[in-house]
Amino acid sequence: MPTAALEMAAKYVCNAHCGRCPQMVLTFPCPCDCNLETRAWQCWINYFQSQAGKAEKAAPQDKAARHDGSSPHSP
Repeated sequence: MPTAALEMAAKYVCNAHCGRCPQMVLTFPCPCDCNLETRAWQCWINYFQSQAGKAEKAAPQDKAARHDGSSPHSP
């Protein structure tokens, strides 16, 4: 996901949760050290990147199936 789009999404979600970070909303253990300089939307970016990494690890066989032209849902 392009950086600008990721930042816009993070800010949108952060605003939807009244400025709370994912650690407060989803009990997501933020991988960075938060301090007074950290903005909550920056934590949401970390959350989205973490979820994307988990999705990539969970479905490597799905990508291989799509490269050969087959559908991931075909028997």
